[in-house]
Amino acid sequence: MATPDCNTLWSAGKVIHGYTMLEDAHEGSNSVWGKAKSPTGQTVFFKKYTSPSSMFDDWYQGYVEYQKELKRRIDQISVTDAKGRNTGPTYRFIEFFEQMGPDGVPANMQSPDYYQVLEYIDGAKDLADYLESSETTWNDRKTFASVFMFAMKTLHSDQVKIIHSDLKPKNLLLIPTQKLDGSRTYQIKIIDLDVSLLADKQAPWHATGEYIGSPGYYSPEHLRHQVPTAKSDVFTCGLILYEILTTEGHPYNRESDLQIYEAYGAPVPHLLDTFGSPEKDTAVANILHRMLDPNPDNRPTALEVQRILVGGVNAAMRRPASVQSPAPAVPATPPPVSRPMPTPPAPATAPVAAQPPQTFAFCKLKNAASEGIRVFPNSRIGYKFLEMIEPQAKKYYSREHFQILSRDGKWFVKHLAPEGENKTALNGVLVEGDMELHDGDIIAACSQDASRTAMPLTVEIGG
Repeated sequence: MATPDCNTLWSAGKVIHGYTMLEDAHEGSNSVWGKAKSPTGQTVFFKKYTSPSSMFDDWYQGYVEYQKELKRRIDQISVTDAKGRNTGPTYRFIEFFEQMGPDGVPANMQSPDYYQVLEYIDGAKDLADYLESSETTWNDRKTFASVFMFAMKTLHSDQVKIIHSDLKPKNLLLIPTQKLDGSRTYQIKIIDLDVSLLADKQAPWHATGEYIGSPGYYSPEHLRHQVPTAKSDVFTCGLILYEILTTEGHPYNRESDLQIYEAYGAPVPHLLDTFGSPEKDTAVANILHRMLDPNPDNRPTALEVQRILVGGVNAAMRRPASVQSPAPAVPATPPPVSRPMPTPPAPATAPVAAQPPQTFAFCKLKNAASEGIRVFPNSRIGYKFLEMIEPQAKKYYSREHFQILSRDGKWFVKHLAPEGENKTALNGVLVEGDMELHDGDIIAACSQDASRTAMPLTVEIGG
């Protein structure tokens, strides 16, 4: 990969493409970056790439196009609240552009440089900082785990199909907010997606064999020199969830050794505290252990993990309707010193036959004090309906607050309440349009920006 030279850096005050740099540039492994101010006065995260280089890397233009598709998919989940804030699980891609450079050389020696302008996340700390703090509570840790896996479920969904490939606590930013009852909760922003993979579109750098991960958080697929998959993300999520929820902490002491991984020596973890019942605690511990299975076919999906963390023990008994075939093996290459880049895989094996979609016959809403009430398709849910299980429902919900829909064997929630009333949140995210429901999801009344929620209802879906 190309390395930065003096012409790639900038000082505070420099103006590039209308953006004013607010600090001197910082050097990263493949870019220089810093805080900047946009022409409209917005604070942004500004990034210039040293790799790929239009001068030295033949996959440069493919990378630019790949980033456009990544942005399109991120835009689908970048939900904007009434105040214009992004409540989606990642930062927002604001702008990409190319500019001839480097500065100070003749025009006939210049070539395009690639820039990204990203949403600046204010008021956040990364997960590593929270895990080191003595003020972090067990409830905080449970929230970290649930919002993290909700974000990963969203990235891995059929509509988005993004594989992060370089997850670690430093790449998970947490923003403290308050629920309507005054208790603390968090929003999450997953960052560093510029080398993420699209599950259905080969990366333009594939021929270079350069797939990025981080020491201590590699998956077995990284170390086997295979292309990372969604199940590779799940393995790394498992390492992180051990750090968040268990007495053992990181199960491999942040060592990345394929022999250790393949020995499956990670213990079934002991939780730092309880999720509310012995059955739930066992379900959580078991699914965390499954996430570290060296065989990706045996790992759960991010959706399964999220269901267990926010739902109940029923999801622990489920297996995926179909499994992802493992990435094909490739010839070994010398082990990398830091961020491993596996060589391209051999030709893929024949695809596994598609399985028919699973359908679900009923949907139920319940709270901690009831067995719940069954909801019929197209039901409009408001305080009169909810008063059957929660006498205080009128305090938070309007007469017709949200609608439960059913199509093609799947269930969805749609917000209905008029302007000025509380909004509807699904797992802490504002409901926009028809959002698909899964067993264990949480529907709640919420403030206009979803920073505060009240009267949560657990969704139970069954066949």
